[in-house]
Amino acid sequence: EITVSPVIFEQNKPISIGTFADVTDRIRAEKELEESDAWFRSIVENSFEGIGLIDDNFTFIYANEKMAYLFGYSVKEIVGTDYREFFAPESKELVTDRYIRRKRGEKVPSRYELLVQKKNGQKVPAEISASTFRDKEGIPRVLVQLIDITERRNAEKDIRKLSLAVHQNSNLIVITDINGKVEY
Repeated sequence: EITVSPVIFEQNKPISIGTFADVTDRIRAEKELEESDAWFRSIVENSFEGIGLIDDNFTFIYANEKMAYLFGYSVKEIVGTDYREFFAPESKELVTDRYIRRKRGEKVPSRYELLVQKKNGQKVPAEISASTFRDKEGIPRVLVQLIDITERRNAEKDIRKLSLAVHQNSNLIVITDINGKVEY
């Protein structure tokens, strides 16, 4: 990097003063930062989880495509909107309480289940993971990760039905592994 500045000395004779600086390290660091940013953006954008960033006013400042899919909205509709608008009425109080307490630095569970309310009104069971951090200006932000647990809930329901059927059956039921070892 070269910087040249004109200077006028006594007797009004102009001259130039130049400085030279090796910026190789700075250019290398900028390139590494760009690559790192692209790498992390790719991870977030291709995650199977909905990922969002919420500011200190309950507002989404970022959401990936999976988050948009889970809510049934576009990313543009989500960003700038109060995040509580995307949860079913019976989950809003819990989400709000945890958000406020988390921002105050209180210990609250980072993972819990709740109901999402999609754009079409459908309520979907979901698991949320939330954590607080401060950005480079020291402003608190909440990182939210969300997954649809409908399939898990359906599987749990099927297991309960089968378990009930086994326990209520008056016949002897034996379950073995492939080698004949009794498991139940």
